[in-house]
Amino acid sequence: MSSGSRPPEFRFRSVGTEVLMLAVFCIFFFFYRISAYGLIGADEPRYAQVAREMLERHDWVTPTLWGKPWLEKPALYYWGAILSYKITGGVNDWAARVGDAVMASLMIFGMYFMLRRISTRFALDAALITTAAVAVFGFARGADTDMPLAAFFTLGMLAWLVWYQEALHPEAGDGKQEAGKRKIFLALFYFFMGVATLAKGPVAPGLVGLIIILFAAWTREWQLIL
Repeated sequence: MSSGSRPPEFRFRSVGTEVLMLAVFCIFFFFYRISAYGLIGADEPRYAQVAREMLERHDWVTPTLWGKPWLEKPALYYWGAILSYKITGGVNDWAARVGDAVMASLMIFGMYFMLRRISTRFALDAALITTAAVAVFGFARGADTDMPLAAFFTLGMLAWLVWYQEALHPEAGDGKQEAGKRKIFLALFYFFMGVATLAKGPVAPGLVGLIIILFAAWTREWQLIL
């Protein structure tokens, strides 16, 4: 066996085993002792309090802080925290943070399954490496708007990449798939970017527009912009 090849038990590992590995990694890195320390900095207590006030007023539209409108950020994080408060039955540090951990886990599993459509060789490795990345590990355990933005922006760009590979370059993807099925990933791209906009405003559409324009210029595939 060459030094660069993998043992057979790794080459033929089942999808179920890989999903279980991802679940263990996500639980350890994102959820384990997530409330071992209190809310820190200026943002975590502020965002948790805004969600608490929205819950008490039964208002899912207008964020407020100390009774006054707080329109600095869109409502995605607050919605996640409100659901967490309601499901867990109380307002606490764990409930304020667990929404971001859930969104980070959704990003990891979405990354794994979408990358499998491109190549099964590196999908698990990419997902595990992302899980253990310092920034992902840190923001997934916080009560902030950065993880929701990163999670849904990443899912959106991955959906766009799958669409690009399979629709515009079917020889690089699965050419047997129907065009209608490929467009599902383009629809997912728009959906996830819309959700990412709800996390932190126009950062998501502005950044994705810049990325696609630069990519189109690099590859000279100007139809991507359309």
